[in-house]
Order: sequence, then structure tokens, then C-alpha cells
Amino acid sequence: MIKKAIFSIVLLFLAVPLFCIRISPGVFTARNVPVGEKTNFGVNLLCYNDSDSEKRFVVEKAFPSKVKKNWLKGYIDIPDTSFFVLDAPETLVAPPGEPARAAMYIDIPDDERFYNQHWAVSLIVKEITGSMFQTAIATLYFIETESKENMSSVPFGELAVLPSIVTIDGGRGEFVLFNNDTTRQRISFTLKEPALQSDRVHIEISSGFKPLPVDCIKVSPKELTIAPGKKRTIKLKLKGELPDTTSSYECFLMIEGEDARNFVRVRVKR
Repeated sequence: MIKKAIFSIVLLFLAVPLFCIRISPGVFTARNVPVGEKTNFGVNLLCYNDSDSEKRFVVEKAFPSKVKKNWLKGYIDIPDTSFFVLDAPETLVAPPGEPARAAMYIDIPDDERFYNQHWAVSLIVKEITGSMFQTAIATLYFIETESKENMSSVPFGELAVLPSIVTIDGGRGEFVLFNNDTTRQRISFTLKEPALQSDRVHIEISSGFKPLPVDCIKVSPKELTIAPGKKRTIKLKLKGELPDTTSSYECFLMIEGEDARNFVRVRVKR
């Protein structure tokens, strides 16, 4: 059974043009994505055709790190591009004046390690032409899997977190940070207030939350070093007064190692 978009999805850009290729969505973020269930994003990939003749496209899945040198900090390559499913033939055909369509799904294996993840995947869309030069464009899709507190397995990723969403309860909260890399990691933490509007790709605030002022949260420790295969508990404390005691707030705690990055969503619910 295929579930249909029970999680939240945010479209950052509706269409991305490059030369004569126009597609949508160019970028999106899907949050609270289920693990172990094939789920329909509820959004189709559209390859537009504004001409009066038929156009044909091919789509390839790719790791963003192979497509772009710099992209949004805190997300890593999806472990396997096969997790991202495109329901489409090998060649997409767009009739004159109409777009070619392909449904998009996520099908993450039923593996506990895949909770608390921040992944990214790209689609490379190429137009088939008779020219020796082929135009192409790459999308960038961000996938945040469900947050889970109690796990018997170590989360996936070089620098992993448990859970990925920390709710401040009674003025305090905490999460566990894992160094799954083979080298020692010196870690620094930076609190980041969500941007409500921006022309640049950014981490999206969750629906129903206001930006949490970063000076309201204390992180302990501020810096640390974790040996390979080890973990540390990071504690958070609410300090000061919130602007509105009837609202729920969220900010991001950015985690930066020497060669690995991650983040957690920090929330105060009312």
C-alpha cells in the first residue's frame, strides 16, 4: 500500500528555468517522512514545453555532492538514490504547449537507523535534442525523516543525532550526538533563527511555529571533541522570557565537525 503525503512538504521554488528547460519543483523540503513505508510526495515533477513541437526529456537521480560543490549545510547525501522513486518511463514526452509529468515517491527501507535523518537528493533533467550540445538542469530536494527518541540502533550518518527534534520541557532538553566517523571530530554548535522569507535556499521553519530567538537557549557544552565510535549528550536550557508565552517556537542548532555537519530542530511548545 502506498501512503499519500501524510507529512509536511514545502515548495521553495515553483519552477527553475535554465536555457530552454523549465521544470518544477526545483527545490522542496519534505519533513516527518515515514521510514519503512512507500509514500507519495503528492507533488509531480513537471518538465514544461512552451514550444509548438514535442519535447523529450530523460531524468537521472544523483547525489547532490556530485552535482554541486556547495549546498545547504546540515543535510547529507541520501544513502541510496533508489530510495527516491520516480514513477515515469525512461523518456518523458511533453506534447506541444503541455508539460511532461512524473509522480514522485519516497521508499525508505524499514531500518531503525534511518530515523532522525536530514538527506538531500537531486534529479538531473536533460532534454533530448539532435544537437551535440545537451541542455540540463539539476533539482535539489531535502528529506527529513521522522524524529525518534528511543532507538536500539545507532542512527545513520558520520555525525548523527538522537532525536532530530528536541522539545524543551520544563525549561530543559537534550539529545545524543554520535561520531560514526573513523576520525576524531572537534564539534562546535551555533544556534540559528529561522528565516521566514528568503530568496536563497534555507532550512524551513516547521508549520505552526514562530522563530525562537537564539538568545533564549543555552547550549552545554559549547564545543567538544568526540572520538571515533563515541557519543555525547548535549544539554539545552531555556533562559529568559519568550516574546509570546502563548505561541510555539522553533530554532535550529547547527552542528559542525571538521568534515561532517548536522542540525537539530529545537522547539518550545505552548
